Amino acid sequence: MKKLVIGIFAVLITAFVLQGCKSNSSKTAATPPPTVQQTLDGVPQSEALQKIKNFSDFSGKDVSSKSIAVFYPIAQLKAIDSILTKEHTDTTATGIRFHFGCDSPASGNRNLKIYMVATNDRKVTDPHLSTHVDYYVHVPNILSTTEIGTTNYNGSDEYKKGGTLYGTMPPAYQSCSNPSRHFLPANTAYQWVQVRYDKGSNDQTPLNTTSEWFSYCFMHSIIKTMAQNKYTGLRVYLGKGFVDDSCKNRDVVILVPTKDSLGIMHQDDYHCLEDLPGYIICPDAISKLHLDKCTTIITSGKKHPPITGGGGYDEGELCPDVCD
Repeated sequence: MKKLVIGIFAVLITAFVLQGCKSNSSKTAATPPPTVQQTLDGVPQSEALQKIKNFSDFSGKDVSSKSIAVFYPIAQLKAIDSILTKEHTDTTATGIRFHFGCDSPASGNRNLKIYMVATNDRKVTDPHLSTHVDYYVHVPNILSTTEIGTTNYNGSDEYKKGGTLYGTMPPAYQSCSNPSRHFLPANTAYQWVQVRYDKGSNDQTPLNTTSEWFSYCFMHSIIKTMAQNKYTGLRVYLGKGFVDDSCKNRDVVILVPTKDSLGIMHQDDYHCLEDLPGYIICPDAISKLHLDKCTTIITSGKKHPPITGGGGYDEGELCPDVCD
């Protein structure tokens, strides 16, 4: 009888241990959270990569409209900022790269596109490449899985929607007591956008930049400041005029915050974000005087000392100088 009791007890202990192992096994085999492979602005990775490749392969033959402006609403920008803030902690997300993409050459007007792609630190450095490499895998609980950027190729139409850099006169400037190195005077932003405004005798040459990169800290700072100060979104223009170290005028994106004003939704707003509550001074955006060696060669698009008067932001890393 004693042996029988001991045997039953042993069976019970074995069953308990096996059940515990089974329970622990199920915990370790938990299903990982789902992910999506897409740009930050909701375009599938495969589509974005193909159109980025189209632009890279055939940009020298570009005949597309250059009057391009893309609008991103503040709610979606806050979602992008939230996911980058999380990924900045988890995977050292370093910023946002604005890529140019387009349809295939056979399509006639190639419908130039701008894509927002997240970047993180490159594991193996390469002197010919940026220290930031693109990535597309995100947890989809915050980001939109449909394209959020509203693209307009008609400058006159965009002007009616609040895109004042397509107007007949430069927008009125606002003072800026502590401009970052990304800050653009309103007149400079206006001149650069007007160069790519498709009308009259403006510059119709192919684009000479394939992407432009901005740091996580800078993008986080401007999105946080816009959200805190009731901005409605961000208008991203294509412009040309930034002079690189080889004294060449380069194509760039120009970031302009928007507000509802005078009965117009998403009107460009040229108040200086750096002077508003919530703005974070980033290591890559400290005010500095820059005397350009190219000023005696090219004056219309020269780099500038950050001074009062203006709005709009640029001066990121340019490809092909610094590429992904």
